[in-house]
Amino acid sequence: QDDTILLESDLLFEEEIFVFTPKGDVIQLPIGATALDFAFSVHTKIGVTTVGTKVNGKIVPIKKVLKSGDIVEIMASANQKPGKDWLNFVTTSKARNKIRSFLRSEQRDRSRIVGKELLVQELHAFGMDFDKMIKNGEIEALIKAGKEAHIDDILISVGYGKLNPKELIPRAFPNKVPKAPPQEDPKHADKSKPGPEVRKASSCCGIFDNTPVA
Repeated sequence: QDDTILLESDLLFEEEIFVFTPKGDVIQLPIGATALDFAFSVHTKIGVTTVGTKVNGKIVPIKKVLKSGDIVEIMASANQKPGKDWLNFVTTSKARNKIRSFLRSEQRDRSRIVGKELLVQELHAFGMDFDKMIKNGEIEALIKAGKEAHIDDILISVGYGKLNPKELIPRAFPNKVPKAPPQEDPKHADKSKPGPEVRKASSCCGIFDNTPVA
């Protein structure tokens, strides 16, 4: 029985490595783990801001595969963000899940910004102001019409293209109609543009723009 326990223990250690922080703390990782896996194992905030790594005092790529006994130092910057290619540089589920979570969050943030721009623009066409609607509570009608729980969800859905503001606003405010575009004053009309009669005559005679006339 003792031999069985020892054998299982040996197999366990064969599947794992033990590396060290510069302060001497031991970090346990699976075989094949990289320097970036190490960074996420120490702390998620360190992982997502990793810009470089040192192993045994030498600068190495973040995808460097570690081995037992390595001393690993992480260089981080608050301006750093994970890229999609980072998923190719890690092997642990913790690091992979954290990177995916960050990328999804970034995509949501971008969609929220785009969605707000589109919605604000369309609301303006209906003579409505987004900020005023937030203050007076009218925004709740949009949220209800979009079948979401919060205005952020509406903005993200618009940014993703799941909701069309041209359809959403009339559904939320059926009595609202878009403002008509300003009519051109005939006195200030551009006389250089041919009128409908001229265009019709040109068309019937086969004369078009850039067509030389004999």
